[in-house]
Amino acid sequence: MAAQHPPGAGQADAAAQAGVTVASHTADFAASQVWDSAAAGWDAHTPLLAAWLQAATIDLLDAAAITPGARVLDIAAGAGDQTLDIARRVGPGGQVLATDISPAILALARAKFQRAGLGWVQTRVVDAQALDRLTATAGTGPDAGLAAS
Repeated sequence: MAAQHPPGAGQADAAAQAGVTVASHTADFAASQVWDSAAAGWDAHTPLLAAWLQAATIDLLDAAAITPGARVLDIAAGAGDQTLDIARRVGPGGQVLATDISPAILALARAKFQRAGLGWVQTRVVDAQALDRLTATAGTGPDAGLAAS
C-alpha cells in the first residue's frame, strides 16, 4: 500500500524552490496544479488584464480606503497585478501579503515585486478557502499573517 500524503504536501518543495512561503500543506492540490499549469499563460496576458481591470481596481482600492502605511492581505493575488497597485498605495511604510493557492503563479508575482523594488510585499501559498489556517499558524486575524511572514 502506498503512503498517503495530505493534499498539497508536495507544494512545500515547489514553493521553497520558488522562494515562496507555504502557510499550510492542506491546500487543494488539484486546484493548485491547475493554476500552476496556467501561471505562465495568465502572466503573459498581464498587460491586457491590467488594462481591462484598471478602472475597477482603482475603484476597489478607493472603496477599501487603502492608504499609505496600511497593512493589506491580498487574497487569491494570482500573478500580482492588483497587488502592485496596492503596494504602491501603501508605500514602504505599509505591508502587503499576497496569497494564492499556486506556488508557480506566486513566484511570477514575487519576481514582479522584486523588479519593482517593492520590498514590503510578501507572498504566501494559501488556499483562499482555508484562510483560517493562515491565522491559526500566525496568530489571530489577517494582520497576524502579515507579522508572521
